[in-house]
Amino acid sequence: MCFLARRRFTPAGMIVPVSAAMLHRPNEYDASLEAFSRQLMPLVDYVLDDDGRLTVRNETTLWYRFIDLTAQAEALFRFLETAIEVELESELEFLARYGKSKAATQEIVDMPDRKIDLFIRLRVQNHGRLSASKRESQFAMLSDCGGPGHGAGSAGRVARRPVAFAMTYSVRRRRCTQRSPGIRSCRGLTHAE
Repeated sequence: MCFLARRRFTPAGMIVPVSAAMLHRPNEYDASLEAFSRQLMPLVDYVLDDDGRLTVRNETTLWYRFIDLTAQAEALFRFLETAIEVELESELEFLARYGKSKAATQEIVDMPDRKIDLFIRLRVQNHGRLSASKRESQFAMLSDCGGPGHGAGSAGRVARRPVAFAMTYSVRRRRCTQRSPGIRSCRGLTHAE
C-alpha cells in the first residue's frame, strides 16, 4: 500500500484497512497467492530441514525476474474496493461511537484515559457487558446508578447506544437521581431505561 501513498491516492496519514478486507475473505486471498506459487513451485528444487528452514537447490532468479502478477493486482484491487466501500465506513462508525462513549464516560467518571479505554474495550469484547470478574478486578471503584437492570454488566449495548453503557455507572461518591419513571440522570446526562 506504500505505492498508493507515494502516488497520493489517499490523504497524507490516512490508512485504508485493506488487511481487514483480506482477513474477511481468506479464500480469495489464498487463491491470489496460489495463482503465482502453483505455477512456480514445480520449477523450484527445495528441501525443508527439521527446523522448517527452506533451502533452494537450483537457480530460480529467472522465474522472479519477469513475474506476471495480474491475478494478485486484480485481487488487491478487489480488496481495496471492499476496504473503501465497506471496511472504512465500518471503522469510521466504530471510531465515532468509541469517541462518544469515551466522552460520555469522562462526563461521569474521573479515570485515566487508559482505564477508560480498557473499560470500553472490555465492553465491546463482551457484547456490551462488563463481566463481574472484570468489574471487581479492574473497576471496583465504580458503582451502579441503581434501579432494576443495572447489575454488574447489564448496561446498554455499546454498539448501538454508545452513551448508554457509560450512563449506568458513576463513581461511588456521586449519586444518580431518579428523574421520572424509567429515566435516570447522572451529572446532567440522561439515560432512558
